[in-house]
Amino acid sequence: MVTAGVTAEVTAEVAQEVRLAQVLDGEMTGRQIKAALCLKHDEHFRKAYLQPALEQGLIEMTSPRKRNTLEKIYLALRDLEPRIELPEELRKRALLPLERMLALG
Repeated sequence: MVTAGVTAEVTAEVAQEVRLAQVLDGEMTGRQIKAALCLKHDEHFRKAYLQPALEQGLIEMTSPRKRNTLEKIYLALRDLEPRIELPEELRKRALLPLERMLALG
């Protein structure tokens, strides 16, 4: 037996897939897709649209092994988004040379 809650959840998921399919136009970046969907929150976009579409094979990453590129880092610094997360140990190692440069003035 299907309950109203299950029906509403499935309907919402299908609606998101339809919206995504309507805005896709060739090769697009995540930022372009998010803008085309008129979404503002990165986390909501990733969880509600991007991750489900990737898992279902509706879209694919063009460079799946290369998560952080120089262009992505530049845009992140310029726009203060998306957030780039590093493992804590790597963050600490990267911080040392930056602190040395700042100390030199």
